[in-house]
Amino acid sequence: MRRSTAGRTTVLALVAAALAVGGAGPAGAVTATVATGPELAAAFVDPLVDRIELAADIDVTCADESFRDPLAPTVTIDGGGRTITDLCTEIEATTFWGGAIDLEDIEIVGPAAPASGAILRGWDVHVTGARLVSRGAEAALIFTSGDVVDTVIELEGGNAVRGTASGGGLLLDRVTITGTGDGVEWDMSDPALDRVTVRDSTIATTGSPLRAAGPALVERSSFRNGFGSAIFSGPALITASTFALDPALDRPGLPLTAAIWVPSGADVVLQQSTVLSLADDPADSPESLRVDVDGRLTLAGTAIGIGPGSVARACLDEGTIVSEGGNVVVDDTCPQVASDQVVDDLGLEPYDRATGVAPPLAASPVLDVVPACRSDQDQLGQPRPSGTACDAGAVERQVATPPTTSTTSTVPGGGSGPAAPATPVVGPARFTG
Repeated sequence: MRRSTAGRTTVLALVAAALAVGGAGPAGAVTATVATGPELAAAFVDPLVDRIELAADIDVTCADESFRDPLAPTVTIDGGGRTITDLCTEIEATTFWGGAIDLEDIEIVGPAAPASGAILRGWDVHVTGARLVSRGAEAALIFTSGDVVDTVIELEGGNAVRGTASGGGLLLDRVTITGTGDGVEWDMSDPALDRVTVRDSTIATTGSPLRAAGPALVERSSFRNGFGSAIFSGPALITASTFALDPALDRPGLPLTAAIWVPSGADVVLQQSTVLSLADDPADSPESLRVDVDGRLTLAGTAIGIGPGSVARACLDEGTIVSEGGNVVVDDTCPQVASDQVVDDLGLEPYDRATGVAPPLAASPVLDVVPACRSDQDQLGQPRPSGTACDAGAVERQVATPPTTSTTSTVPGGGSGPAAPATPVVGPARFTG
């Protein structure tokens, strides 16, 4: 933990310089079991301690915040399902601050600090099985490289995850981020080094759910935003994911923007995904997709539409949008090729804010229209194709498997023989997400 006495920029520069020098921590690392704020602080700064286990829920104060030497070995903080509540409200209040830090099975209620605070600042960070509540700080997590897995982050302002400097990538796997603020801002000075991977995750924020400056890989994930957009500035490959622009997340007085925004110079591939604008105010009619001048977006097997009563348009194309076929769009604002369709209605179930999907109905025009499947799973982890070809969009409608039981029937001339094969039936969609 850290009680800041210097500006954030100075401290981060100190960490970077120390890591550049290199060196190993002392031998003989130990596990510390703690039950109070002072015990937690003492264990955190001790370079001999490589594992901290909580014996009780702990409240920490500003006096308990301290800085761990970035040259010290990785420290793992195992909450055992317990909670740390940071009561500090001072500028730059940060619950944990150091170099290599792992969080496991823990709940942390961050400092109710001004916009410069955080729950954790580090260099190499790994978070597993955590619940983090960020109460208006700059971000819940601020680091250079690492991963966040099986974790829930609740926002009351600021970012959920923010990068600090170039040199590392970010993995989000089975992560849920919700609340007021922005989701992930991975916008480094050297985008070529800073890959962002998002898998099986849900981000629903009032601002931008994801801003990726460098290479991005997105699979089977859901993004929902109000006045912000999912912004991909580097090369990006997005598969089996749903993006929704939702007025329910908008802030009063701020205009809605696109669900996905491709800035100038970006090159994004969007395949077998769903993009929706749910805007319903005639005075506020944003697009589902926006491509700026010199931006490039390639579409394949994607469903692009608007919600019931929406007055939005599918695409604002000021750059280059290329279709590779199998797309289904509600208007003619996106370029088409022969295997694309322009329809009045995508034929989807109402967008479900809880699951982040809008599955196709039985008679939807998105069914079995993709010439070549781009993935073998949909957003919910179901197999595709299920019918004669892949469905456009993020969710594959599942075709019921015909019964395989053996029966007999009377045949002409007496006796019995095998019954005629059962006729396959299309049943209601079965979703397991």
